[in-house]
Amino acid sequence: MDIDVPFRQQLSSLIGNSEFERWFSGIRFAQEEGKLRVISSEEHKLYWIRKNYLSKIRQVGQSIFEEPSFAVELEKQPAPVSGLLFDAEGIDAEADDADLTGIELSSESIRTVRRPDNPPAKPARPRKRAAVPLPNWGSLDSFVVGLSNRIARSMIDIVINAPGERFNPLYISGPTSVGKTHLLEGVYTSFRAQNSRRTPLFMRSDQFTAIFTQSVRPGGDRRSFLDRFKNISLFVLDDIHFLEGKLKTQYELITLMDQLRHRGVQMIFGADRPISELTGLQSNLVSRLQEGVACAIQPAEREILLEIFKRACARIHLPVSDEVARVVVSRYATHARQLFGIANQLCARYLTDGQPITVDTVEEILGPFGVKRRIVRLEDIEKAVAEMFEVKPSSLRGKSRARDCCYPRMLAMWLARKHTRSALSEIGRYFGNRSHSTVLSAQKRVDQWLSQVESRAAGADQTQYQTVENLRRLERVLLG
Repeated sequence: MDIDVPFRQQLSSLIGNSEFERWFSGIRFAQEEGKLRVISSEEHKLYWIRKNYLSKIRQVGQSIFEEPSFAVELEKQPAPVSGLLFDAEGIDAEADDADLTGIELSSESIRTVRRPDNPPAKPARPRKRAAVPLPNWGSLDSFVVGLSNRIARSMIDIVINAPGERFNPLYISGPTSVGKTHLLEGVYTSFRAQNSRRTPLFMRSDQFTAIFTQSVRPGGDRRSFLDRFKNISLFVLDDIHFLEGKLKTQYELITLMDQLRHRGVQMIFGADRPISELTGLQSNLVSRLQEGVACAIQPAEREILLEIFKRACARIHLPVSDEVARVVVSRYATHARQLFGIANQLCARYLTDGQPITVDTVEEILGPFGVKRRIVRLEDIEKAVAEMFEVKPSSLRGKSRARDCCYPRMLAMWLARKHTRSALSEIGRYFGNRSHSTVLSAQKRVDQWLSQVESRAAGADQTQYQTVENLRRLERVLLG
C-alpha cells in the first residue's frame, strides 16, 4: 500500500502548508511490516521531525492505518548523485573534489568495484570545465516585473552592475510563490554568464547547515568547507529563516559574511519574512543583514499574474485567448505556481481533444477541484461599503477627508487589496484618483488594527474591535 501521497496531504492539512513545505519537502512516507518509515537524505530534518512532529505523525498514522499504536522509524538515505552546491559551471563542488576512481558508473546501475592494486596515474584535471546547463533555473529575462516587485528587481540590476560596491548585503523577503527564488536564481545565472575567473555560489540555508555540520564532526573536512568560499564573485543564500535557532551555524555565517565583505563579494539573502520578524536570529547576524538594503516582494497583482499565465502557456505551446487568461487569473489562481499547474491541466485537455480552450472548458476542468472563487470587483466593494455605512458611492470616490467618508474608504481599499487582483494604482484611481501610496498606507493601517485585536494588545480600542466586526460583515456580503 502506497501511503506517501495521502499521508502527505493529511499531515499538510494538520500542520499548515507553509510549515509542511519547510520541514517535509523531500521527505517520503512508507509502510512496512506494521511500521511507518519516515525517509529523508537530510539528517537535520529528521532530527527536527523527531523533536517536534512525532505526535502529529502518529495522529495522521492512526487515522490512515486505523490502529491505536504503531512504530515510527526515521530513516536516513544517501543524498542523490546530483549536487547541492553550484559553481560557475553548475557542478557540485563537493562531488567534483571527491575521488571517484572506485566507482563504476553505467546507464543501468551504479555499483562499487574493487580498486586495482596499482591504479594508473590520474590525468591532470583541466583548469576549465565544460558548463552544465541549468534548464529549470529562473532567469532575469523571464521574471515578470510589476508594482509588487519592481523595487527588488531594480536592486538586482544595481548589484549586478556594481557587485559588492553598493547595497551589500541585499536582503529580499516575501511569502511563498511571489518569485523570490526565481529572482535569486536569475542573479546567479547572470553571474555565471559573465565567464569570470571568480565563480558565483548559490546555496539554500538547509544545505549550508548540513555541510557545515558535516565539516565540524569527527572525520569531517573543515578546510574543504572553507575552500568553497575562497574564490567566489557572488554568494546567494536562500531561505535564511531556516537558520533560526541554529546558533553555531549562525556564528559561522557571521564570520563568513565578514570575510566576504572584506573581499568585496556581493551577498544576497532571501527569506519568507522581513528581518525584524526573524526573532530566532542572533543580534550580530541581524545587524549585518540590516547593514545593507532590505526590500520586500508583495503578492502579485492581477497584471503580473496575467502575464505569467500567458508566458506559461506560450512555453508549452498552448494557445489561449485573452478572455480565457483573464477568467483563469480572476477566478482560479492567486499565485504563480497555481497558474503553472492550471496551464498544464489545460494543455493536457488540448492535447487530448485537439479543441481550442474556451471559458466553458476552463469551468469544466477546474470547477470540480473546488478552487473557484466568487469574483469580487471594485464596484461590488464600493456598493457593499456604501450600503453598510449609509453613504453615497460618490463619497468614497470624492475628496472629502471627513471621518464618515475617510474610514469607509480605508476599509474599501483594504478589501480591494485582499479580494481583488487590482494593482495599487488601479485601486487608487477608482477611489478618487489617489496615489498607490495612499492605498498602501490604508492597507497597513487596517492590518495594524487587526494585528492588535488578534494579539489582544493593550492598545487595542473599541474602534479597532468594531473594524474587525465591520470587515467580517462586509466579507460575508461580498463572498456569500
